[in-house]
Amino acid sequence: MKILYFSLKGGVGKSSLSLNHSQYLGVPYITNDISTYIDKNEIKDFYQIEHSKKRLPKTVTRLEDAIFDFGAMSSAVDAKVTQAVKICDAVIIPTLCDVRSLEATMHTYEFIRQDAKQVIFIINNYTDTKKLEFAYDWIKNRVPNAIIFNVRKTTLFERVARDGMKWFENVGHRRGEHMLQKSKRKHELMFSLIETIVKDEGDLYVA
Repeated sequence: MKILYFSLKGGVGKSSLSLNHSQYLGVPYITNDISTYIDKNEIKDFYQIEHSKKRLPKTVTRLEDAIFDFGAMSSAVDAKVTQAVKICDAVIIPTLCDVRSLEATMHTYEFIRQDAKQVIFIINNYTDTKKLEFAYDWIKNRVPNAIIFNVRKTTLFERVARDGMKWFENVGHRRGEHMLQKSKRKHELMFSLIETIVKDEGDLYVA
């Protein structure tokens, strides 16, 4: 199973979600981000593809399972994105609740919809339930059959970026980390449901 996280807008949590998804599944993490904050030594099977390459390396396309973390480069879309969309079993588009992010999400959807086998939206980093409901309705009004997940704002990803994957693996085993353990479990449930959707239940409805 290959999954692509992609958005035409930065700052929507794409890299944090995709990195944690790859670690949950135990599959390679592939990015076209040349300035990623991730410590390569912390990640097993980390692939960072140079921007100068016009196509995905065969070592990547031949992988049976992988999580791709791709974004636009500067003001242009990386040509490798189109190739990744075609070889992946699903494209996940993260978004925030503000209108600017939601509009960029729809531009992203329109860009990939013809070639994507499956599209999943994640409303990310929300704190206000009313804003979550607004974003949910905004997407459903434009894509009635949309599969939508939501992720509440958490410090989990910031701690992963600061303390690394070894810390992440031990969440729940240290005093004072119980709230982050709850967040970790919620994310793992979401990743599990996404796996079910992609592999078996393409029309599964998720709110």
